[in-house]
Amino acid sequence: MKLKLSLRQSWTIIILITVLLPSITLMSWFGYQLYSTQLNSALQIEKKANEALRNQVETEFSRLRTLFHNKADPLLALVDMANSLVNLKEIDYYLNFIIKHEPAVQEIILVSNEAKVMAIIDPNIGLFPEHHLSTEQLQAFKLHWGINEINERPEFIIPSLGREYISSPQEHDGFMGFIYALPVGNPVKAVLISFIDIDKLWRHGEKSKHDISLELAQDYLLDRRGALLVSTDYSQYKIGDLMTHFSITRTALANEVWEIKKSYLGINQQSVFGTITTIPLLNWTLVSEVTSSKITKPILIELIKALILISFGLVLFVWAILALAKRTIIPIQDVCRATNRVAQGDFKVALAACGIKELDSLALDFNEMVVARKIVEEQLHLSSRIFKETHDGIVITDSNAIIIDVNPSFSKITSYSRDEVIGQNPNFLSSGRQSPQFYIDMWEAIGIEGFWQGELWNRRKNGEIYAELLSISSLKGESNNVLYYLGVISDITHSKKQQEILEQMAHYDVLTQLPNRSLLCDRFNLALAHCKRQNTLLAVCFLDLDKFKPVNDLYGHETGDKLLIKVAQRIKANIRDEDTVSRQGGDEFALLLGDIDTFSQCEKMLKRIIESLSKTYTIGDKTISIGASIGVTLYPIDNVDFDALMRHADQAMYQAKLAGRNRYSLFNAEQDQQSIQKANQLEAIH
Repeated sequence: MKLKLSLRQSWTIIILITVLLPSITLMSWFGYQLYSTQLNSALQIEKKANEALRNQVETEFSRLRTLFHNKADPLLALVDMANSLVNLKEIDYYLNFIIKHEPAVQEIILVSNEAKVMAIIDPNIGLFPEHHLSTEQLQAFKLHWGINEINERPEFIIPSLGREYISSPQEHDGFMGFIYALPVGNPVKAVLISFIDIDKLWRHGEKSKHDISLELAQDYLLDRRGALLVSTDYSQYKIGDLMTHFSITRTALANEVWEIKKSYLGINQQSVFGTITTIPLLNWTLVSEVTSSKITKPILIELIKALILISFGLVLFVWAILALAKRTIIPIQDVCRATNRVAQGDFKVALAACGIKELDSLALDFNEMVVARKIVEEQLHLSSRIFKETHDGIVITDSNAIIIDVNPSFSKITSYSRDEVIGQNPNFLSSGRQSPQFYIDMWEAIGIEGFWQGELWNRRKNGEIYAELLSISSLKGESNNVLYYLGVISDITHSKKQQEILEQMAHYDVLTQLPNRSLLCDRFNLALAHCKRQNTLLAVCFLDLDKFKPVNDLYGHETGDKLLIKVAQRIKANIRDEDTVSRQGGDEFALLLGDIDTFSQCEKMLKRIIESLSKTYTIGDKTISIGASIGVTLYPIDNVDFDALMRHADQAMYQAKLAGRNRYSLFNAEQDQQSIQKANQLEAIH
C-alpha cells in the first residue's frame, strides 16, 4: 500500500532521515574517535614511561659495566704482583670502593687465572688474601656461594676465555640477583666476579613517575622464563613466581607485538592496560600496567558532556527547521506544482510573491528560469533536428575519446548502428592506411588549436574502405579543460575515386600504367636531390624497341599494344623499387636509375633489361621476338638539366642502334661537342 503523507509529515520524516540519523551516526563516530584518541594518548604516555624505566635500568647496568671495566685496568697491574701485601691492600681498596659506592653490588670475588681466590669482599666474611684465610673461613665462603671448585663454574670459565658473563637471575641471601663476571687483562690474568641485587639495580635513583598514582600503576620485571624478578609494592605475587598465566607475559616470551589497547586481568587482579618492553642486554622483560577504569572513566565523563551539548544543539536545530518549514510549506507546494507544469511542457506558468524575502526571490528566479527554459527547449529542439537530419555524420566523444552519441547519418556512412558504437573509441574504424604518426600529429593539432580538419580512410562494418572529410573540434569548459570532442564526417569516397582517375590520367600512361613524362620529371627532381645528398650517380636512360614497327604492320595495333604491356612488365621486373620506368610514347621508354656508385653497377641492370626484352613473347597464338637499344647518360658526370639529359640519352640510344641494335651506349660528352662543332662548321660554309 502506498503511503500518502502531507508536506509537513514529509518534512518531519526528511529531517529525521537527513538530520537526526546522520547526526546520531556522526555523534557515535565522533564519540568513538574522541574515546580512541584520548585512550591512545593516555596509553602512549604510559608506554613512554615504560620505555623510560627500561632505559633507566639499561643505563644503570651499563654504568655498572663501565665501572667494572674501568677498575679492571688498575687491577691488572696489581694482579701481576699479587704476592705483595701492598698490592693486596690496593685490591682491597678497589673492591671496597665498588661495594661502598654501588648499593646494587652485594659481593665481589677476584680469582686468578689459576682458579685461586685472590680477594673476597662479602658482608658476612670480609676481604682477606687467600693465604690469610683460615680453612674454616674459605669453606664458609664456598658454602655461602654454593660452590666447591671455582674452576668448574661458568662465571669463571667464560671470562677465562676473554668474554663477559651474565647469569640468569637467582635467589641469594634472601634477595633476587644475578652474577656479572668479566676478564681482567688480555690475555686473561684474573676474573672479577660480582653478585648484583636486581631490586637495588631497579630502584637506584628516582624511578620514572606515571601521570597517575603508583597505586594504579604496576611495573614489574620478568626473566626469560616469565618469573617475577621485582615489582611495585601493590602485588600479591612473590619474587620468583611464574607469571605465564598472563597473556601479556606469553606475548612477551613469544616475541610478539602486544596491542596496548587490549585490557586484561593484571597483577593487581583488576582490569588493566599493559605495555611491555624488553631489555635485550639482560634478556628481561619490563611490564607496566595501569588500571583500566582510572583511564577510561575520565574520558567517558568528558565524552558524555560533549554528547549532551551536541544533542541539545541538535534539538534546537530540528525545532528551528520545523518552525521554518511551517511558514514555507504553501510556497513550496506552489513551486512543486509549477515545476510539474514546466516539466510537462507548459511554459505559461508564473509564481506570485508570498511575502517571504527568500521565497519571493525564488519565485522571481523561477519565473526567469521558465522563460530561459522555453528558449533553451526551442534551441534544443532545433539542434536535435539538425543533429538527426543533417547529411553529414556527427560523432560526439567524451574527453577520453569514448563515443557517447552519433547521428543517423554516421550510422548510414559507417554501417554501424548507434548501440554498436556507444562506449567505443573511434579508432575501431581505422583502415590502417594512416600511420600512427598521422594520428599523433592530428591530436597534437587538436590540443594546440582546438580544431583539426583533414581527409583520411576508414573502414565500414562490411570491411569496405571509404574516404571521409573529418573535422574535429574540442569543446571546453569554464576552466579551459576539454569536456567533449565533436567530429563531423562527410563521405568523399566518390570524389576521391574521381580524383584518382584524373590523377591517373594526368600522370600515368593509359596503356601500360607507367608514369608519363610529367610524372617522370617529378621523379627526376626527387632522385636528383637524393643523388646530391648521398653523393651517388643518377643514370638517365632512353630505351627504344628494335623491330617493333613490323609487329604493328604484320599483326595489327592491338597485338602491338599487348606487346608494349608485356615489355613494360619485363622492364619493371628488372629494376629496383626505387627506380622509375616511364613510357614516352610509341615504343620509347625512359628510365631513372638512382643510388649508383659506378657505371658497372648500372651496366649490369642494362644488360639484364636487354636480355629480358630479347626473349620471345607469346601473344595469343603468335610468337614474337624483338630487341631494345638503350642510351644512357650519368649525372653529375653529365651535369646538365633534365631536358638536356634526355636528349643526350636519346643521342646515345641512336649510337647503340648504329652499332648494331639490341645493346646500350653511354653518352660521350666529348664526341657530342665534336659533332656540334662539325655541324656549326658546315652551317658556316653554307
